[in-house]
Amino acid sequence: MSMSIDRAIEICNPTTESTHSPHEWLEAHRMACQALALLRWIPVTERMPEDGEYVLGVCSATLPGERTPWLENDLCIVEYSETLDEWILADDQDLDPITVSHWMRLPTLPEGVEE
Repeated sequence: MSMSIDRAIEICNPTTESTHSPHEWLEAHRMACQALALLRWIPVTERMPEDGEYVLGVCSATLPGERTPWLENDLCIVEYSETLDEWILADDQDLDPITVSHWMRLPTLPEGVEE
């Protein structure tokens, strides 16, 4: 049986007294480690996301023919195309090469919400 997120938070919270079994403690901390891994900014020098996966990126780019940056270390939703070896903005904005320094996975939708 899986533990609820609220129960895991209760067990991991050092300011509350909670009675729990060793199994519950291990499961709560496993869930916490998974959550932290999803919140980690990953440098592109370390690794790239899966081909075609939308992620949150720290982006810089200019409009075609311009010199002034349109994006400068802004957060944007992008995907990396391994085939094209380039980053693509999710909103299909026409920009000169987009550079991404770091990325992280997008959160999943809440239960009961359909894509």
